[in-house]
Amino acid sequence: MCVRAGSEWGPVGTLWLYDRRQRDIGDKEVQLLLGFGSQIADTFERIVLYSEREERQKLVRELDVVASVTAEFCDIAERFPGCDIAVRNRSRCEVGGDLCDVVRLDDKRTMVMVGDGSGDSIPAAIVMTAARGALQASLESNPGQIPSPDQMLSIVNRALFHVTACQQFLTLIVGVYDHETGVFTYSNAGHPPPLYVRNGEVRSLESQGMLLGVVEAADYTCATLPIGPDDLLVLFSDGIVEARSESKEMFCNAGILTALEGHTDGTASEILENIWTQYEAHTGGRNLDDRTLVIMKGIANEE
Repeated sequence: MCVRAGSEWGPVGTLWLYDRRQRDIGDKEVQLLLGFGSQIADTFERIVLYSEREERQKLVRELDVVASVTAEFCDIAERFPGCDIAVRNRSRCEVGGDLCDVVRLDDKRTMVMVGDGSGDSIPAAIVMTAARGALQASLESNPGQIPSPDQMLSIVNRALFHVTACQQFLTLIVGVYDHETGVFTYSNAGHPPPLYVRNGEVRSLESQGMLLGVVEAADYTCATLPIGPDDLLVLFSDGIVEARSESKEMFCNAGILTALEGHTDGTASEILENIWTQYEAHTGGRNLDDRTLVIMKGIANEE
């Protein structure tokens, strides 16, 4: 005899029984066996659900470890000689692919980097982590000899080309601010161009090279930018400018510039907060993508 083994969610399998005695099977015995089959199916489903829950909990624990490593980069507010910097980074999932960091290289120079790994969640985080590791290795390999931003991009590009899949890549802008000269030297590998605001005039800083991790022998160049008192440099990931409202309208550079109108006198943190508030209003508070926003504001050196 064969009876169905299933539950309210559907069949799990069949239950086969054999009795060497020749006899008729009554309805009560059939119902008993069907009930037994349902109990077996329910037990199997509980075992599977328990196993899946264990796997989910293990994954959550592992994601928490990864998220804790990048948590310190989520919000940064630093004031250096000649420059005030504010950073905010948020991920769509437990972990994200936006690379964002501010590193004091020495007494005279500070490095700022903003990047965006392809994809979402864990795949993007893998690209971001590999890039951060390559950058850190390049800074520590020759103490006292800090590579230029274009050299840093070349190092990261080769590392990603060899250790990531062909469909994985990274956009990245790396800049070094010199506190004595007030000059920001930067190189951009396919990242959304930052906005430079000086005396009310806005300029978009174009890219100097292709995406990282696509071609091994890619070339990158540097450009320089003076950041004087009250000058603004706004860096961001595409999660900011490509964010859409409920009516599918993108925030764009125009959204940033609208938020800046009449609100450039405050600190870098205050300017960032105002732009972020406008961004949240535009999206209705929806968590649409990884997003990063960096404000660099020139300040007069204290005597």
